[in-house]
Amino acid sequence: MALALCKRLEAMGCPLMDSDSQARLDGFPTALEEASAAGNADVCAWLLAGGRPRSKWSWGALYAAARGGHAGLVLWLQSQPQMRSSKDTVGDFSVRKLLKAAAHGCTLPDLQRIYQEWLGRRLPQPQIDEMETFGPRYVERRPDGLICNLESSAFSQLLEAAAGSPTPCWLDKITSLMRWHCGADGEQLLGSCGEALSRIFGGAMTAPDGVDRVQRLWERGWRPDDELAASVRAAAGRCDAAAVRYLTDELGANVPMDSRFYWSPYPPLTGPVQAGDPAFLQLMLRTYRVGCSGKRFYYLLQSAAEAGHASIIDCLLAWEAEPEQRQAQDLRPGVYLKAGLQEGLRLAVRNGHAAAVRCLLGHGARLERGPPWWLEAAKSGSVETLRVLAESGYATNGASVYEAALDAGDRWVLREMARLHFRGSDAAAGLTALLEDPDVPLSELRWLLEGDNGGDGGAGGGGGSAGASGSDGGAACGVGAGGGAAAASGAGPAGGRGRAGKRHPKQQAGRGPASGAAPCGAAGAAGEGPAAEALRYEAEWQRAVEAVRCRGRGREARNVRAWLEVWRQSQQNRMRPGCKPDYVEIE
Repeated sequence: MALALCKRLEAMGCPLMDSDSQARLDGFPTALEEASAAGNADVCAWLLAGGRPRSKWSWGALYAAARGGHAGLVLWLQSQPQMRSSKDTVGDFSVRKLLKAAAHGCTLPDLQRIYQEWLGRRLPQPQIDEMETFGPRYVERRPDGLICNLESSAFSQLLEAAAGSPTPCWLDKITSLMRWHCGADGEQLLGSCGEALSRIFGGAMTAPDGVDRVQRLWERGWRPDDELAASVRAAAGRCDAAAVRYLTDELGANVPMDSRFYWSPYPPLTGPVQAGDPAFLQLMLRTYRVGCSGKRFYYLLQSAAEAGHASIIDCLLAWEAEPEQRQAQDLRPGVYLKAGLQEGLRLAVRNGHAAAVRCLLGHGARLERGPPWWLEAAKSGSVETLRVLAESGYATNGASVYEAALDAGDRWVLREMARLHFRGSDAAAGLTALLEDPDVPLSELRWLLEGDNGGDGGAGGGGGSAGASGSDGGAACGVGAGGGAAAASGAGPAGGRGRAGKRHPKQQAGRGPASGAAPCGAAGAAGEGPAAEALRYEAEWQRAVEAVRCRGRGREARNVRAWLEVWRQSQQNRMRPGCKPDYVEIE
């Protein structure tokens, strides 16, 4: 099934090699790595087949296969000729990454196969370095040029990966790794390695059955030297209150104020903040008295805003406002609060989290001049965030918001920008894009071209009335907002649709004569919208005309074309050849 789908995508022109290169730049898995992780050996063979493979061979694919528990695919990938011909092969290889992935994903027999392949035939190591916890540092250059380098700390990572493995043989993998690597006394040696045991206990708690695993390790008499701090961090990282209570109440674990995490992410607090769990956050702050002042508070407020968790923002700010916490600030009171509010607001706007933006503004964050708020909101693709900024009273400006929305491919944001009356220099690009969309009524297009003097009704503009009684149209001319455009183009006897969607007779379309109303009601009195200057250039005008053709032949499309033609007639003496320049000549 997967191979058939890949072949179909290739037939449709999907660029596999280009996507591989871009994936590396963006930090995403390549096609071969994705196939390897899924264990699709037939897809891997297809990707690497031929003189010009569809995907580049990489060690990342080997690691992905090992983490997925596909030992046979690991051995097949490392037997491929591309491994030896790749220029980056020697420098990129890490036996630690490979064995760590295998310890996590493979069963015990498969882990043994991979371990024996890479470390099972180790040569005796000269005792030139100090003896490490699990023996001397191992460095060997294989006949194929690859260098196997495994330090004692790296081996501890293999044990940690095995402890958190999704396989039921996780404990057997720990003891087997110790025996393979350190000999018959390996398990006894491990009991005296408190630092390695801290890693193992922490890895075990990352599993869904972490409490049971920690209990089994504890019953062996193993005691980590960190008082189970790594296990507490792992349990708190997934907001497991029951596990935290077991560790603290039953095993005597502490929830320390770890100075190493003073500025960087600290799982007991970052876990509930990123997960949006205010109840667990309250448990950490009030029951276990986890410190949250200064830089840590600043970082957590940013994290909550970036994730869009308004409830967490409220929780943090309510906690910080308590007198006891204000007195405990490790620097000038309010410094980190103000900075956190402002940086949080920027992140919330950038990520399109309208609820978080509204929450931060309510708590005192300010839309200060300088940051491109509207541009960031447009790029986020969140219409609601745009509305929140508008509701806050922040003025629209001339930023290139239309092109930002076009780059994101978001027509809803484009439409909202037009409703909010943005006067950006790129408004013509926005108008052209909206002209293509038959779902955008004429009433939403008018302002971009006509400015504040353009009507909001429009001929057939999304149900807006052309003025059956004349009261909704332009009073000076006695014509509805779209009546002149419709009449000037001979678009039929109706000037628009009424609220019930029925056609109105020609004599009821407006009080004035339908044909004579065009100069006053539609084009002659039109104002200056932000797209008008660009559409006076012939090339830009032709783009707009081509865009309208995408609307088809319906009544709404005819009304839009008529409206454009009337505007064009009013601009005959102002039209210019070519395209609008991107610069201004100064004489």
